This record gives sequence, structure tokens and C-alpha cells, in this order.
Amino acid sequence: MLSSTSLSEAEDLLRAIFESSEVLSGVFELEDDDYRYAAVNGATAAFYRRTREQMIGRSGRDLGLTPEQIAGRMEVLWECWRTRSPRRREYRFEHDGVAGWFLGSFAPLKGERPRVGFVLIDVTRQKLAEAAAADHRRKLEVALEATELGLWEYDIRRDRIYWDARMRELFGVAEDVPIDFDLYDSLLYAEDKAAVLAAYTAALEGAGQGRYQVTHRSADGARWLRGSCQVVFDEAGRPERVLGTCRDITAEVAAREQERLLIAELNHRVKNNLATVQSIAVQTARG
Repeated sequence: MLSSTSLSEAEDLLRAIFESSEVLSGVFELEDDDYRYAAVNGATAAFYRRTREQMIGRSGRDLGLTPEQIAGRMEVLWECWRTRSPRRREYRFEHDGVAGWFLGSFAPLKGERPRVGFVLIDVTRQKLAEAAAADHRRKLEVALEATELGLWEYDIRRDRIYWDARMRELFGVAEDVPIDFDLYDSLLYAEDKAAVLAAYTAALEGAGQGRYQVTHRSADGARWLRGSCQVVFDEAGRPERVLGTCRDITAEVAAREQERLLIAELNHRVKNNLATVQSIAVQTARG
């Protein structure tokens, strides 16, 4: 049982929540196909541009809600009342040409009359941020697919590496295998490890503002891979994460090698032809 002091503190807390300008709160009285406001705080009245007195007794229909909006809310409110248990739901609102999202918490009140207390928090900014993040992820996925890049992240302090599906494919690692630095090191071609580690160590110390690029072979030497990496530092300047991409450049390396061989062959033939021309010129001069 709460003491009188604890009860007073709880009442003060509830009063502070009810009067908070950050949330819309009050009490709904339920009817068959609509609800009426039995109590509201100042934020709720201000949202509808009315005084508290003007809000009391008004229904959703009186405030301009559509039948579809009312039906959706009544479903939650009646479920809350009939089950005598709290409910929470996100829903979209439109009012005076402004659209957004509320996160609503609903709780049944004691008594025979069907009444439900509500607290609504405007989560429009969070929803917009989520939508922007989802859009960014879609664009990133398209970009990664178009460029055939693998995406990875290394948590230095926990020694845990996240690889997406393409990274695992590039290195031949199964989806359920956990990855740490030792495993990554074992997947590098032995002769390339020193150069990769040197570039990584220099970036940890701040060289190139933490940016570095490495080119190396897979452990069996069958693939050439190029990694573009960025060390992320905390506020104290300590390295905490590394972000990067990786791409299979085997075809590119093979093309460069073929080009080098062709140029070498061309140079050889040009030298032979030049020697032949010089010989003919000398013989002609003697004649």
C-alpha cells in the first residue's frame, strides 16, 4: 500500500503528465459509433484550437473526423474497454491541413460507464526519420547492387565484424559463421597480409583522416579484392569502428595484365622492326 507521501507524489506526477505541453491527454467516453471528450488537458484543446470547456462533450464527428477515422479509433477503444487492459497504437492524423502521426496509449477507467484514458505523443518526426532512413537504405541497396560492392562494418572494441551477403560470397563465408579479425586475417593471401595490416594500422593512427584503400588476393589467390575503408573515431579521438566496401576486381586485374602483355609484345615487335629498318638503312648507305 502506498503511503500518503507516496500517493501525493504519484498524484503530482500524474498531474504533471496530464498538464504536459508535450502530450495530448484526457478521457474518452465511448458511444456505439463515436466517442466524446470527458476531460482534456491544455495541449489537446490547443491542438483543436479550442478551450477546454469547448472540448468537453464534443465527439470525433463534431471535430471533423471522417467515419473511417472514427471507426478505426473506436475499434481500439472498445477493445481496450471490453478486455479491461491497456492498448497502444500508432495512427495517422490530419487536422487543419497538417498531417502527422500519433503514438496513442489507452487505458480503461474504473466504473460502469465505458470511459478510456488516453495519452497521445506526436511521433511525426520519428516517422519521417524512419521513412527517410528506409529510403536511404533502398538507395544504398540499389547502389551496392549496381556497383557489385560488398558492405561491412568492424566493431573494434567488441572484435565483431558485420558482413552483408555479398561480402560473405566474396570471401566464401557461410551466413551463420561469426566473423572476427582473426577469421578475416585467415582469408587474406599470405603475401598480402603485411601491406593490408600496415594500411589499417596507419589509418587507426589517423593517417589520411582514417581513410585507406587496400588491394589483396583471397586466401587461395583466385580472386583480387579492393577494399575502401573509413575508421570512425569517438569524441576522444579513439578508433571505435571501421566502415568499408569491397569489390571483386579479378576481371579488372586480368584485363590490366593482358594489356601489359600486349604492350610488351608490341614493344618487342616494334624494336625488331626498328632493328630491321636500321639494318636496311645501313646497307643502303654503304651501297
